Amino acid sequence: MKKFFVAVLSVIMLFGMTACGGMGHGTQGTKPDNYTDDGRLIIQMFGIDLDSLQSQTEDTKKIMAVIEDKFNVKFTFLSGTTSSWENLLGQYIGGGDVPDVFFHTKQEPAYSTWLKDGYLFNDSDYLDDYPNLKKAFERYDEASIKLSLGGDYYSYPIVMDSTTDKEVINEHALFYRRDWYEALRAKNWTPSSGRALVDPEDENFNYLNFYDLCEGFTLGDPDGNGKNDTYGYALNKDVYWMYPLFSLFGVNYNGWYKDGDKWKPEAISDKTKEAVMFVADMFDKGFINSDYASTSQQAMKNDFCNALAGMMTYNATYPMGKGVLDLMEKYVPEGKKMSDVVRAMPVVTGKDGSKYMVGYSNFYGYNAINNDLSENKKRTILSIMDWMLTEEGMTLLNYGIENTHYKVVNGEKESLLGIGSDGFPKTLYDDTVAAGIYRIKGLVSWSTLIPDHINHYEEQMQLLQSWGASPYLVQDELSYISVSADYALTISTLTDTVELTYQNIVNKINGDAAAEREKLWNNFVRTYTMKGDAYITAMNDQAKAVNK
Repeated sequence: MKKFFVAVLSVIMLFGMTACGGMGHGTQGTKPDNYTDDGRLIIQMFGIDLDSLQSQTEDTKKIMAVIEDKFNVKFTFLSGTTSSWENLLGQYIGGGDVPDVFFHTKQEPAYSTWLKDGYLFNDSDYLDDYPNLKKAFERYDEASIKLSLGGDYYSYPIVMDSTTDKEVINEHALFYRRDWYEALRAKNWTPSSGRALVDPEDENFNYLNFYDLCEGFTLGDPDGNGKNDTYGYALNKDVYWMYPLFSLFGVNYNGWYKDGDKWKPEAISDKTKEAVMFVADMFDKGFINSDYASTSQQAMKNDFCNALAGMMTYNATYPMGKGVLDLMEKYVPEGKKMSDVVRAMPVVTGKDGSKYMVGYSNFYGYNAINNDLSENKKRTILSIMDWMLTEEGMTLLNYGIENTHYKVVNGEKESLLGIGSDGFPKTLYDDTVAAGIYRIKGLVSWSTLIPDHINHYEEQMQLLQSWGASPYLVQDELSYISVSADYALTISTLTDTVELTYQNIVNKINGDAAAEREKLWNNFVRTYTMKGDAYITAMNDQAKAVNK
């Protein structure tokens, strides 16, 4: 799920913005309704990884039958993978076969074309008739959502996380080895800086204390085996994952900052330069894995879970966070808890004395309704989505069918799903039960109900809430500002330049490393400024237009 956050926060949001407010109505009603032999309205849904709906388990079929019977419909599913769905959706729409309801991200380059060609249904015209949907839209700032969608509610933002009511969230955590910190403290290990070792969960723990802890995890023999075989922070080749380290300097490398009356890219700012050089120093000291530039996300996780690295930033979502905790079982001594071994580090105080961490809107993408559909089908889809957001709908989608998948005892729901291989009661979304129901719920929400009977429940919640409930999460000020698709190639080139330059700076350099890094940075700034000049101007023009 990691790349999901960069998709949300990326400045590559290539919509047509200013002249689209009245579009989206030119072709409505031209696609005829299709029905099954027994008179059910067929609804075609396109999304990511809908395999569990295309090939349903018996429990998925039972729950789908409740939904389909209630609305006299039959769903059919078109599915794309995380790597193929954008191309596949483009082929469907480009070929004139627009799905009835389909997922898209808000940086989709073709979005402005879809809007101009009238493929996108405007939900605004109908929301007064669907109070639960209307309330869901109102979770977010109206002007921002409409801005990101070309002037109105042309798609529905799919809720990601139900553990917080905040608009800006983060579902990552900075995992760290609590037992390694305690081992360093027990033997009075002192950083070479001469500073005292500070508890990572102390409110005043700052970026220098973080640096010291990385040193301790690298040079202080935190696992007590007498060998120099550990390092501080696991990093992978995707520069995106440097963002917690950049946050120590209050920057978001794909964000923007105000310089006088002009917006400038943070990628080339002096603060970002300082952050990159800080990471390069950690690399030189061995605090970061020497092969980070070729390390995959899985390899990064493996190093942490195999006691090579003391820290990593990774998904805290269930079941990914739970998966890490399960792998860490081998390090929990008898009589100890998982929280004695691994926890999530709170937001660290940065160089300027404040706490800052990049967040993202509480939705990864949107579901759009094809504007070519009949009034009947549009209203049927809206009715299903509205019902899904009711208590009745969410109970079915989270727990299943009463007395089949759960029973109510003294007002509490008790699972009837049996015990899984981990020795704990199964949940509805287990692959052997009804994983497809999580996917159909994706019409309105991707939030996951975390049952309190799962293994490591307390630790799981600590991971999720370390940043997810933080008041320090921020979203870039121009995150809803975009330029036309004409700049797609420019932005792609700039993104590649950032990735390559940062990797080259944070790498082994022979000779005068400081001088070579300075040269790399200066050449990068010149190249970025020259190639991005028109794009930077366009972003500033859009920002001014929006502020008016």
